[in-house]
Amino acid sequence: ELISLSYFFFVFFNPSGEEIVDQIKAKSAELIDLCESMKTSMPERNRLIALAQTNFEIASMFAVKANFAE
Repeated sequence: ELISLSYFFFVFFNPSGEEIVDQIKAKSAELIDLCESMKTSMPERNRLIALAQTNFEIASMFAVKANFAE
């Protein structure tokens, strides 16, 4: 099975080795890939998809950061 680019770049970096970080990143990569599959030749649709993908990345970053907050 091929690994998506978002999964490869997004999920494999986890220096803490914590399982929750892997789960957050894997689920975010799945959503990003789902959005990628929705792209068409319609510029407005693709712009909105890109915004959704960016916000999934941001949400994932804050979820991971929250895991380490004291």
